[in-house]
Amino acid sequence: MLGISEDSLEYLASISFASGRPPPRRRHCCCPPTMFLSLLVFLFLMTLITAMRFGKGGAMVADELSTTINRKLMDSPKIIQLGGCLVGQAGDAFFMKEVVDLAKAAKTPDEVYHYLNHGAKELYKMQKEDILQKKFGISLLEFQTGLKRNEDGPSLPLSVNVLAEAEGELEEINESMCGSFLVTSIENGRFEISVVSTEGRSHQRLSTTFFQIGTGSDLAHAKLTDYVSELDTDKRDKIDPSVGLVKLIEAEIASDKMNIGVGGIIQIAYMNEHGEVSLPTQPTCRLATELVKGMTWNFLPEDFVYKQVEALVLKGEDPVNVEELMLKMAGARWQRFDKALRGYRLE
Repeated sequence: MLGISEDSLEYLASISFASGRPPPRRRHCCCPPTMFLSLLVFLFLMTLITAMRFGKGGAMVADELSTTINRKLMDSPKIIQLGGCLVGQAGDAFFMKEVVDLAKAAKTPDEVYHYLNHGAKELYKMQKEDILQKKFGISLLEFQTGLKRNEDGPSLPLSVNVLAEAEGELEEINESMCGSFLVTSIENGRFEISVVSTEGRSHQRLSTTFFQIGTGSDLAHAKLTDYVSELDTDKRDKIDPSVGLVKLIEAEIASDKMNIGVGGIIQIAYMNEHGEVSLPTQPTCRLATELVKGMTWNFLPEDFVYKQVEALVLKGEDPVNVEELMLKMAGARWQRFDKALRGYRLE
């Protein structure tokens, strides 16, 4: 936690929609060290979060894995609901949680964008103020002007050494408090995809059929581009939800196979054209992933997989029933399919 006071929280909650400028662009971004038991431990949301617009509504899919410098963690739900939006998080888990906690007051998509933008900016500023006061006894304004306020006379210049050390501390904050939010909502009947960066850019509404954030974006982007580029332009906003869901899961599987920091059980969130959200259980998401793997490995036919993924995610079908159908469809191939799911290398 960043140690934010109640007064500061009230201030953040009262920021005017028209106030403030976006935080300055940082030179580079990585994930931060956080102190636990006197040890520096990194908690990364090294991840993949992807959203796609369908003919009606759309979906967001994320992996489960977070990592420290030497540990894997499977306790970070990366897709949440806020103010009528689906919000996916990629970046420093501790900082992102602080921003999300502020945004829980949002009631509409516009308020979600507002809190994510301005909340990140103000948290970033307060962290800088805090470190400068604790280590050097100066304010951010005094650092920026190079002058220490003197109650009894003219301001005094800060020494070169103090300024250099302070700049180093601030650079660490620049590097640590970073990340992006992938935000989807229904606006004017259309599934809109936006990105909000904690590095200072205001939210950007995207015209693309899909978008992804996180360390696994490269392979996911390539996989989905292969699919979307083969569609006629007038069909790219009319993707069948059952097909789109399978393509999103395929992209996650491809990234999981190749990218460090992507893994675990996939999380799926679907939003229909009315803004109603379906969040399947983890066993349902796991079975949907197994169905897609069965199709990719040629154990299950495409039409069957599309139909059953739709039944699981959109219609709430019991996973037990779908699993029985999967076993029957695999037939004599089930034993090999089962071994492949368990990690055996098949000849």
